[in-house]
Order: sequence, then structure tokens, then C-alpha cells
Amino acid sequence: MAVRNFLRNSIPFEIQGGGPYILIADGNYEASFLLDTALWQEIDQQLREVIVAVPARDVIIFADGALPDSRETLARYLALVLDEAAYPLSEEVLIWTSDHWEVDQR
Repeated sequence: MAVRNFLRNSIPFEIQGGGPYILIADGNYEASFLLDTALWQEIDQQLREVIVAVPARDVIIFADGALPDSRETLARYLALVLDEAAYPLSEEVLIWTSDHWEVDQR
């Protein structure tokens, strides 16, 4: 039900950056975009390996995990945001696997 409600609301967003990228929406629901399978399938077609960090409810940072140093760069952003986040969520890096997220084991 939560996924259906989120997708029905169609919150406007934009993606900024040149890798890593940041998804920007309304400042409250960015983390909810992890639920949008169609969005991540589209991004997966453009990047070789989608990795993502969601350190706070209002921050989604993602990169192409196939590029050199992308995991290290993502980890640095993750640490910076976690230190300052009003609503911290996770220190895990996730990897997209065609239709769902898994914890990145690398």
C-alpha cells in the first residue's frame, strides 16, 4: 500500500551531478524513491552498475559502481551526510539487481 500511495503521488524530482548523482525532490521523501522500480530500471539502462546510498530521508546519492573509485567516492559522501543528517537512515551501500536492491558486499 505504501508503494502504491507513493507512486500515485508523483512527486516531482530532478537528478543532478555527473557521477555521483543526487536525486532531489521535496526535501522529505527522497528516500522513498528507492521504491520506484521503473525509475531504477531506467537508470540501470544508462549506467553499467547502479549503486546507491541513502544516508538520510532527504538524500539519495547514486553512482555507476563499474567506474573506478565510485564506491570510495560514494562512501565519502555517505559519511559526510551521516555526520550532519537531522534524520539519518542507513550507512549501507545498495546495488540494483535488475528489479530490486541488495546490500553491496564489495
